[in-house]
Amino acid sequence: MPGREEGSARATLCAPGVGASGIIVPLVVPSYFAVLILGVITWGAFTFGAVYPWAAVPLFWASSAIGILGLIAPGASRPGRLNAALAVGLALVAAAVAVQLIPLNASTLARLSPQTHAFLAQYVVGYPEVVTEHSLSIRPAATRYGLGAFASFSLLLLGRRAAWDVEAPARLPAAFSSSASSSP
Repeated sequence: MPGREEGSARATLCAPGVGASGIIVPLVVPSYFAVLILGVITWGAFTFGAVYPWAAVPLFWASSAIGILGLIAPGASRPGRLNAALAVGLALVAAAVAVQLIPLNASTLARLSPQTHAFLAQYVVGYPEVVTEHSLSIRPAATRYGLGAFASFSLLLLGRRAAWDVEAPARLPAAFSSSASSSP
């Protein structure tokens, strides 16, 4: 394959542009994984920061898939590749968010969060007479959306951590800068 050394895990792709020093700047790709992450980040940037559901939801799915790929990639199962403290910390944050989605009756909600109860009584039609249960989150749909985003990017982080060697993240900014300098 052109641009790939035999037996090497890295490929060198030449950017079509010229760097600041006047020479062609090679784009060093540590692995297929870096290309996938670069693609996901580019997707988010090119879709207006992925603030719209038509852009964000595919970004969440792609981030999750890449993270899972990183977790099951060959070599990812070597001891010490998955940072257990990071995984536990991310799981605790996700659990704290998920607890806010549990529906509670109005009296329990008033005891746990008097301000949420007061807000809902003022702004939700029929609360607490008709709508007898509500979660701690004022907008549960937005909280679920945020939890989905957090979970997908947590998977991406954990997969990236498991799949790459220690030096690989340091090479990614060079890939960004060389691809940015090659654009007209």
